[in-house]
Amino acid sequence: MASLYLVRHGQASFMKSNYDQLSDLGKTQANHLGEYLANTGLQFDIAWQGDLQRHRQTSEGIIEKYAHSAGFPEVFTNADFNEHQGASIFNKILPQLMADAPELKGAMEQKGKTDPEVRKSILKLFFQSLKKWAKGELGLEGYESFVDFKARCQRAYQTLLDGMEGKSSGIVISSGGTIGVLTGLLLGISDEKMMELNWQVMNTSFTEFQYNKGQFYLKSFNNIPHLTTPALITYV
Repeated sequence: MASLYLVRHGQASFMKSNYDQLSDLGKTQANHLGEYLANTGLQFDIAWQGDLQRHRQTSEGIIEKYAHSAGFPEVFTNADFNEHQGASIFNKILPQLMADAPELKGAMEQKGKTDPEVRKSILKLFFQSLKKWAKGELGLEGYESFVDFKARCQRAYQTLLDGMEGKSSGIVISSGGTIGVLTGLLLGISDEKMMELNWQVMNTSFTEFQYNKGQFYLKSFNNIPHLTTPALITYV
């Protein structure tokens, strides 16, 4: 059987003016993954990435370490592997959410966005918003709905199936929501369960699909053997 590695990007810049860039830790995570993959002796035949900056930066970080010991194929960029727009919608409605949560607003003004408790509370609001978005209870004109996002992931799934034909190993650098839905499509689970998978996917973790005769099979999910200390492990 052939193997396909689905990699979530490194830690991005949550609560910063531009989320779509890796933090210093995110770059380190990508380097660690590249080194790990090189040490396994894996030779990739095909590679894809989304067209977001954090995808490209993660690819670069992986290749920087991987290429020292092995060649890396041309990376095909495909926007179907991009993340959903749940985070963009959340950022748009955050002022209203904060207005409805005066205690949190006061704590953020007093302690700042980086305070652990403030950050935890904002993340809770974020996940609640994503759940509503996935159910179709939250949306904004001009932004992708969950139905549209799932359809895009179905196209991405077919791209991977077609691309893996005749290959022995492939890799795709994508995002947690996309990997959650791609895995959910393979398993045939509900939309709600797909989003629950999204929340479990760690930065630079890899999920492994096996490919055989035009079908994918799940071998493993959310692996982080390259992140050897707790300080390297992040979800956002």
